[in-house]
Amino acid sequence: MQEFDLIFYKGDGFISKIIKKVTKSPYSHVALVLDNYHILEADWKRPLSIRHISYRSQEYDIYRVKGLTEEQKEKLRRYINETISAGYDLKLVLSHLFKYFFKGKLLNSPSRYDCSEWITLAFLYAGIELLPSKQ
Repeated sequence: MQEFDLIFYKGDGFISKIIKKVTKSPYSHVALVLDNYHILEADWKRPLSIRHISYRSQEYDIYRVKGLTEEQKEKLRRYINETISAGYDLKLVLSHLFKYFFKGKLLNSPSRYDCSEWITLAFLYAGIELLPSKQ
């Protein structure tokens, strides 16, 4: 693993199964690798924080954004420092469920993030669009 790799978790708990069904993904969680022992993640139980990697190797896949420049890496570090300890955006997660079942609107809270939202915004801050924009 390398700094700024993405670790995609394939949870099999109740909440993970719901997330995978709603998102139509084999993954229920994403975090940012900081080194071989630490990840940064937003989790519904805790604010955005640095933690030891505790997943078993068969529970996740690693994806790498190739060609990160030193400037982009520095911007990612700056974004981490600016957002560390931000709260989890439960409103956004619940609105995903409402949208799935009732075709509702996505709602989010300022300065709060779910795991995928934080990853997307961190890379956008560094000038990298991970997902194609919807036209």
